[in-house]
Amino acid sequence: MTKLSDAPPVVVANSGRSIPGAWSAGAFLSITVVAWIAAGLLAFLIVGNSAIILNSDREVGSAIATFGRDLDVVRRATLIWHYAGGPIGTFALMAVATIWLLAIKRWWWALYLVACGLGGLVIAESMKHLVARTRPSWPDALIVESGGSFPSGHSMGGIYAWTMVGVVLIYLLARPLGTVLGWMLIVFGVLMAPSRLILGVHRPSDVVAGWRFALGWVLLVSAVAVLLVAKRSLKEAQNNRGELPLVRST
Repeated sequence: MTKLSDAPPVVVANSGRSIPGAWSAGAFLSITVVAWIAAGLLAFLIVGNSAIILNSDREVGSAIATFGRDLDVVRRATLIWHYAGGPIGTFALMAVATIWLLAIKRWWWALYLVACGLGGLVIAESMKHLVARTRPSWPDALIVESGGSFPSGHSMGGIYAWTMVGVVLIYLLARPLGTVLGWMLIVFGVLMAPSRLILGVHRPSDVVAGWRFALGWVLLVSAVAVLLVAKRSLKEAQNNRGELPLVRST
């Protein structure tokens, strides 16, 4: 009996990169479970006013916010992440990337990106309302934010939007352009979290939970995606008698 693990590798034409096989779905799902359990535990401790979390947030968050206050040039530089990673900037990035994918007829890639973005946004907003944590109030704040503090929406968007657009570029653009642009977006997205701490608009547990929720979601979407790709690859290999690895631009 043929298994999905027997599917030939799918190589993306422009970059020559292979999409992870069906075997990777199990690893993705395992990381999703661990990340979400860890994020859920943080939420539980915060709702329960855990002294350990409150004290560590106060000490670490205050130290990082003070660092930003003492190095004003660093704190002001983080405003780039603040505005680019806000709702308008992140929506613009996802919209442009999705329109580009549709224009070049990469339908499945567009669906993948939209799933990462919409699901990540729903999780972020749902958890903010569920936990209803107030924002920290450090002295001499450069900006003041309203709305729920847990989890950090910027930190989550840095993963499910900026980082994922970077991953898509790495796969779909020819090297080295795709590699350079893709990793620039990935690094920018990952740095979204520490920028929130330097600005003093989030606590450490807010950004850590944001990373975990977003990572879990994009890996869940990725697990489904690689299984669908493997299923399609196996079907085409059987029709073509499995002569060659599949090379696609989709």
